[in-house]
Amino acid sequence: MNPMVKVLGYRKRWFDMGKVDQIKKEKGFATSELMFGTSPQMENQCPVIDDIISDLHSEASTAKDNAYNLRRMDEEDFHSVGEESADALSWIDFNLRGMDTKLDQLRDNIVLLRSWGEEWKNIALNMAEEVPDINDFI
Repeated sequence: MNPMVKVLGYRKRWFDMGKVDQIKKEKGFATSELMFGTSPQMENQCPVIDDIISDLHSEASTAKDNAYNLRRMDEEDFHSVGEESADALSWIDFNLRGMDTKLDQLRDNIVLLRSWGEEWKNIALNMAEEVPDINDFI
């Protein structure tokens, strides 16, 4: 048996329209967030993080390639550009390579936060079904 059924003391079938859904339909609300005046649920942020990681890898690769090319220049050309440029590009490559790990950690935290919020939303919606007059909350 679903633990929520035990806690709330009722069994809801998937085809039953609850109070919240009925009022949403009657009053023309697209979402329960609009009906209760709360902020909308965050969209999944993982694709944004994937784009950032991809950009970081691309920039790191470009920096590494440029540093390699600078080091292969003949002495006269290299000194005109400066050894500091090659060192700076190598340092950029080094720094960018570690950022993907931090973004992956951020992704994990966002997923946990999103799950946490969905769980609380479901609890609140289930509790709203038990309120005698849900219109008091709208």
